[in-house]
Amino acid sequence: PITPSDGRVSDAWEAAYRTISSGNMVIDILETMEGSNIEEYKRAAYINEAKALRCLVYYNLSQLWGSVPYVTIPDDPDNHDEIQQSPIYSTQTLCSEVHYHGGRQSPPCRSTFEFGP
Repeated sequence: PITPSDGRVSDAWEAAYRTISSGNMVIDILETMEGSNIEEYKRAAYINEAKALRCLVYYNLSQLWGSVPYVTIPDDPDNHDEIQQSPIYSTQTLCSEVHYHGGRQSPPCRSTFEFGP
């Protein structure tokens, strides 16, 4: 049986938050990027793809552990205190920031995890 002290549990948690951290870094870089050669619609698409992936990871975490710390800033020593104090969200609010087609908000997360127009 799997117990909380099983290494597979901590490995899954750490891998999920590494993925979230990478997504947060991509989002931060793309949102603060100025004067790039990336067309605006592509930049927005990349940001939304990173947010959707982050949402999927949070959805999976919440299915395994319930409410989980929700971190939306890059993992950086300068903001470590802010990350530690991140609020805890339910699965109903995890996807609220994912947008599609011109910035219209996506439907709320459902158990079927649907995205699209």
